[in-house]
Parts: sequence; C-alpha cells; structure tokens
Amino acid sequence: MGAPTARPTARPPPGADMLARLTTAVITFVCSFAVLAAGPVQAAWSSAGAGLAAQTATAMPSGPTPTVTMSYSLGVGYIYRLTWPASMLHAGRPVTGYRISRSVGGSLLGIGTCSGVTVTGLGAPIYVPSDVGADAYTCTDVSLVPLTAVRYTVTPVYEKWVGTASPWSMPTS
Repeated sequence: MGAPTARPTARPPPGADMLARLTTAVITFVCSFAVLAAGPVQAAWSSAGAGLAAQTATAMPSGPTPTVTMSYSLGVGYIYRLTWPASMLHAGRPVTGYRISRSVGGSLLGIGTCSGVTVTGLGAPIYVPSDVGADAYTCTDVSLVPLTAVRYTVTPVYEKWVGTASPWSMPTS
C-alpha cells in the first residue's frame, strides 16, 4: 500500500470573496434607500364592481329635506309635489332610489304615489327615478281630499343599503 494521494482543494478564483461582499453591500444599500424613501405607508380601495359586496366600505348619506308644494287639479285631486337634491355616495356615485314617507297630523300614513317599485327586503316601496344621474328629483303624491299639515321625509337607498331619513319637510296644507 502506498502513501495516500492528496486531492486538490477547490479554491474560489482570486477576488471572488471581495465580489460577494460588494454585491451584498450594494443590495443592502438599495433596499435601505427604498425603505427610507418610501415614506409612510398608505392604503386605499375603491369599488367599481356591482353586487352586494361592491360598496362595503361606503357610508350611506342622509336624506335631503324635500320642498313640498300643493295644488289642486279638477278630476285628479290635491297634488303634493316633492322636490329634493340628489344624494351621492362616495366618489360621486348617485344612490339608486329613495324611500318617501308621508305624515299627516303626526300619524304616519302609507307612501303616496312617489312609491315606485318595491325592493325585496327593504320594507316600504322605493321611488326609483328614471334618471338616477340627475341633480334633483321631483315626484307627486295625490289625494282626493286635502291633507292637513302634510309633511314628508326622503331616505336615500342604494341597492339594499338604506341611509338616514331627512328631517320632516315644512307642513303643507
């Protein structure tokens, strides 16, 4: 048996250790600069989709107080005309309808002819304007007899979301 032969050890090429240290230093500097230059973290989201989950972060607006005028038309009856400005969600998106409530002499009555369509799960019928992008809306409530001290509220609705009712309008006779 002869003497064991020595195997040569693999050595990195000259300067490889220095290159590894320089690469690490450059990466550390770039990452540190990126973190320091970023400033405070901010987050936001928007909803451009449709459906029940599309507006989970949007607050419903309060209803605007309607202006009410009364007139009489032979063969039709007493016409109460309600006018109010449009209600908007976050980012200027209009609500899709309004719940109109009527009070005569303090007792709450059913909703007048402003009722529009019935939306399932929202209780009272909802007035859905023909142009949901308008700046203001008008609807009429008709009665065969004059109503004493009639008042109205407007509550904005967006899909199944319901806002806060407006203050009552001034009594109209």
